[in-house]
Amino acid sequence: MTGLPPSTAASAQRWIRFSIHGQDYAVDIRSVREVLSQAAIEPVPGAPAMVLGVINLRGQIVTVVDFGQWLGRSASTTPRPVLVMDHHGMVLALTIDAVHDVIRLDPDEIKPVPRTGIALHPGVMQGLVVRASGLLSLLNADVLIAQLASA
Repeated sequence: MTGLPPSTAASAQRWIRFSIHGQDYAVDIRSVREVLSQAAIEPVPGAPAMVLGVINLRGQIVTVVDFGQWLGRSASTTPRPVLVMDHHGMVLALTIDAVHDVIRLDPDEIKPVPRTGIALHPGVMQGLVVRASGLLSLLNADVLIAQLASA
């Protein structure tokens, strides 16, 4: 038993919380295959700058994207953790700054994303959670992986 009332326990979702450039993000735990503390990334000639290369994940070749750079931040040259996401058979890896924890969120805690005009990556933000430490941006794995795969 989780300690939550039955109705809350049934509706709460689990998210993996991580950070990039001081901002907290989270993705639905069901879209995360694993987290690697570091990985041997092989560069791919001619790939876009945000594509750091590929890794061999137990025989499967997986593209690694600099998630911070994809978000419009500066590229990082230091080794970082890799978040391997698998959504409907599409596997991609994102470099991030740190993985923090797995959290449970009740749908009532999730606020809609405000309309801000032209978004860099429309539809990627699924919602926001207001926390004492600041905002937590929830990412939509469907849209995120589709946009990363087509970049």
